[in-house]
Parts: sequence; structure tokens; C-alpha cells
Amino acid sequence: HGFSLDTVANTSLIDLYSKWGWIEDARNLFDKMTRKNVISWNALIAGYGNHGQGEKAVELFEKMLREGMKPNHVTLLAVLSACSYSGLSDHGWAIFDSMSKIHGINPRAMHYACMIELLGREGLLNEALDLIKDAPFTPSLNMWAALLTACRVHNNLELGKFAAEKLYGIGPEKLGNYIVLWNIYNRMGKSEEANNVIDKLQE
Repeated sequence: HGFSLDTVANTSLIDLYSKWGWIEDARNLFDKMTRKNVISWNALIAGYGNHGQGEKAVELFEKMLREGMKPNHVTLLAVLSACSYSGLSDHGWAIFDSMSKIHGINPRAMHYACMIELLGREGLLNEALDLIKDAPFTPSLNMWAALLTACRVHNNLELGKFAAEKLYGIGPEKLGNYIVLWNIYNRMGKSEEANNVIDKLQE
């Protein structure tokens, strides 16, 4: 329909195809584009990541760098998320470390949360906690939530309780945080603390 040279229209189609799971169609369109911007690259990297194709997301990110396209914080978030979903810890660490050293982009809370998820998937809960403590800003709700999820998966009740209490203070409006904290207290046999959570919900 006459949009073959339109970068914005093609990028929107790549994003659409990716969200519907038509990754091959998205890649075919991407490869045919004569002009690409950083948003075009981001859309396809995110598409690969969201559909569990982390290796392809990393390969595309590396191709992006080779072609001289400068990534932005969204690019790094997309490729780190892809590494997290696919368990690519070595790639994830290398990319995370390169953010400020090579690309001049200071990691934000969302980037830290991706790394915490990645560590959590591998059961490296203490390392994930250390990353939270080493963050050069106040840890966000998503960072603590990522640790809490990992603690629940790996049945680390003590650390899970610590993470849940941090969430309890940061985001009291989040019902899910209270439920997780209540479950953790119950599993630890701390009925009084569990009842206090219910009382807080009823305030």
C-alpha cells in the first residue's frame, strides 16, 4: 500500500507482528527495510525475547552494534529481558556490564530487575540480594518483587520474608505483596505475623 519505504510504518508492523507471535514475518520485514532506526531494532529484539528466543535477540543486538547503531536504554532492557527469559546468564552479565562502560548508559531500576530475575532463575539468591544492595539508588518495588518471586520458586522462606517486608513498605497498595507475605509467614509457622498482615489489609 505504498508504505514500503516508511520506517515508522514498517517498525509499527514489526511490533505488531512480534506481539502476535509472527516472528518470522517480523524478521522478513525487518530485513527488507532500507532504513532502520533504533526503534526498529528494539521492536524485533523485544519480539524475540518475549517469545523465548533469547539467543536470536542477543544475535540481533550484536548485529545492531556491528552496523554502528547506538543502543538506548530500551534496547538494553529488551536484550536483558531476553537473556532473563532464556536463562542466558553469561550474555546477560556481559551486556549489563557493558551498559555504562561501553554504551554510556547508566543502568536503571528496570535493568537491575532483569538481572535479579536472571539470577533468581538460576537460584543465585544471595547474588541477587547483593545486586540490590549495590544499586546506586533506592531499590524499586520491581527489584524486590523479582527477588521475592525467585525466593518463592526456590523455597527460600527467610530471604523471601525479607523481600516481602521490603515490598510491604514500598507498595502497600499492591494486594499481591500482602498475599505473598501472608503465605510466607504461614509457611514459617508465624501465625501472629500472618494475622497482622490480614489486619493491615482490613484497615
